[in-house]
Amino acid sequence: MALANFFDKSVLNASQVLNEFEITEFESILNSQYVGIAYDHSINNSKEGVKTLDLLIRILARLYPNLQIINICNSNTAVETRLKNIALEINPKINLSTEISPTVCIIVGNSEHQPANCKCFYIGSKGWIFKLSTTAPVESGHSNNPLGAGAAACLGAANVFRYIFKDKLNNADNDSELCFSLFDFNTTEINIENDYGDSIENFQFGEATLVGIGAIGNAVLWTLRNIDSATGRITVIDNEKISLTNLQRYVLTSQSNISPNEIYKVDLAKEQLKATKIKVMPIKLNWQEFFSQAKNKKSEKILVAVDSAKARIEIQSGLPKKIFNSWTQLSELGTSSHLNFLDEKACLMCLYIPDRKVKSKSELISEALQIPQYEPTVRKYLALNLPLDKSLLNIISLSINASHEKLEAYIGKPLEIFYSEVVCGGVLMQLAGKTIKQKQIEVPTAFESALAGILLVSEFIKDALGSTNIQESNKVRLNLLRQFNPKTILDLELKRPHFKCICQDDDFTNSYKKKWNL
Repeated sequence: MALANFFDKSVLNASQVLNEFEITEFESILNSQYVGIAYDHSINNSKEGVKTLDLLIRILARLYPNLQIINICNSNTAVETRLKNIALEINPKINLSTEISPTVCIIVGNSEHQPANCKCFYIGSKGWIFKLSTTAPVESGHSNNPLGAGAAACLGAANVFRYIFKDKLNNADNDSELCFSLFDFNTTEINIENDYGDSIENFQFGEATLVGIGAIGNAVLWTLRNIDSATGRITVIDNEKISLTNLQRYVLTSQSNISPNEIYKVDLAKEQLKATKIKVMPIKLNWQEFFSQAKNKKSEKILVAVDSAKARIEIQSGLPKKIFNSWTQLSELGTSSHLNFLDEKACLMCLYIPDRKVKSKSELISEALQIPQYEPTVRKYLALNLPLDKSLLNIISLSINASHEKLEAYIGKPLEIFYSEVVCGGVLMQLAGKTIKQKQIEVPTAFESALAGILLVSEFIKDALGSTNIQESNKVRLNLLRQFNPKTILDLELKRPHFKCICQDDDFTNSYKKKWNL
């Protein structure tokens, strides 16, 4: 079997988005598909095409057990070798044989390629613009701008997913002809080179902070790594190490990053950007710890790639000058820009202040483990940081009807680790089958997280270029599990007058003015 050793997490993701989900059926569908990635000689002169192929293989190899690298013109075998190596680094068991004709194929380049009984998607880019067609090749550009190239890979992977699982998704037809700019969200191929440059030459961002090196953070790093001219100093903040389940959608991770050689996520960031002109300052703390210890609390530009409302609220309470936020949730990904705490637009906290009572961590964990009646016990384990013992493990295994032996490896570990790896990691889903439904855990696909990170960098770059006034909107929203709809992408969210946020509090607004000399 060629399924990856982190397949449990993919199962959890699929159970959330596919109708009438059955694990065995999901595995059967994946094993029956042969996904092709084709390219031609034009890749020799296309930096963007190479970047599209790089991200594409990093996305597809995390889910599909049968991949085919198709060198249409039998040229540039170095690219073919590199793509195969990346796939094997992600899933050493992956099947890369080309003996069976592909069932679905993504083509990058200028050549037509139509295997028999195969659905084909042509993808390409030109600077900020990404393109997709089902009828004819679309060219990839020559610039060092990875934004359109990366977005093209995400859209291509999304269409492959929708095609393969079309019978399990609602209203999920494939895209046919797309041409879209991440610069001004225009659907025509306009020339913006004279104003800001397709190639983003001399991109200097000064100082910035990236909070969260998860799936979105990985995509941020991938994008920055692929901007040849980018210079600046970035502080990366995350207190976690990479675990096996992270490989499901962290595009820069591989088997070499996990146990016994697991590394901190911030060290991965430093490693990935070491060949660039960007200086990386890794901080192995969470935001709250970092901010409380920092001597200089003036974080001017922050890229937020965390996965909780609480963390975002804490970041906004530190009153950074500018915040660029990105998220993924079920059926949606997006970014929000918060460039002036004092204007009429919503601050980051406005978007995440709960308008109803939220469940505590002990309630969430006890419900996820299907033992809500033992919530006081779970609360005690969390409060005292007690390790998982046989007593609680017996309760859990009986509740989910899973073998006690399969969970014994977690005895002695903190309950939060058990929750993170077994519940959020999808192991529980595999043990209990389709009867387990973890509605409070959101596990997006790799292509969703990757595009969220690319959009985050896109908005960050546009601000550095002084071009964020092109649109009045402060939110960008996409659903990659549906046909691409340009009319629903942009959104404007204003401060909400019916409740009090810190951005409407005189003490905080005066502190912001004083902090930034406004």
